[in-house]
Amino acid sequence: MNQNEMKLWYLKNIQVFKGLSDEEMRRINERMIMKNYQKREYIYLSSENLDKVFVIKKGNVEIGYIDEGGRELAIDILGKGEIFGAVMGREGYLGGYARAIDKALICHMPRQEFEEILQRFPNLSYRILKLLGLKINVLENKLQNLVFKDVKTRICELLYNLYRKSGDPDTGRIKIPLTHQDIANLVGSTRETASVYLSELKKEGVIDYERKNIQIVSLRGLERYVHEN
Repeated sequence: MNQNEMKLWYLKNIQVFKGLSDEEMRRINERMIMKNYQKREYIYLSSENLDKVFVIKKGNVEIGYIDEGGRELAIDILGKGEIFGAVMGREGYLGGYARAIDKALICHMPRQEFEEILQRFPNLSYRILKLLGLKINVLENKLQNLVFKDVKTRICELLYNLYRKSGDPDTGRIKIPLTHQDIANLVGSTRETASVYLSELKKEGVIDYERKNIQIVSLRGLERYVHEN
């Protein structure tokens, strides 16, 4: 399988593109450029004047903002099949940076070409709109959590959502590798504070962790924190 065939195979197996005709997939495939990113490598930074749409084929990507002091606030973790970047006519990016959490394979195309494809294929445009609606809900929920919930509850909700998204039901392991700093960035806290609450959850028998591997030991215990706060 050559690179072009491999790229097309990946695109056909991404949920948002499923059901499109061979001709539609061929046109999208022609415009896409595929690139590998190493673990912790930035895909873009806010200082870069880029205007592209990205599609994740393999791996996980963290998007967020960096303040003037260099502190990061992560917005979300995206996985296989998710789209990010300059989407649907938006000038600039949703999030000031995007970084590969682990090794990632990502396709990209110029925003203008992506918009031309959406105009040509209304079904795809509708799917992208639904996807963006879900992302807006994520942002609204994150803002509410930062205002109304304490750090420990935010950590529990993060782990609960990550488990639902990428957890192994047999082992309880969250498949996305996360450091304590990653978790702190995602809940708007410091690494030290996040480590304290992760240690508490481990002592309570709710989770277990070793390095970047997090295991949900008691899903009911985690749900109790999420639903009672």
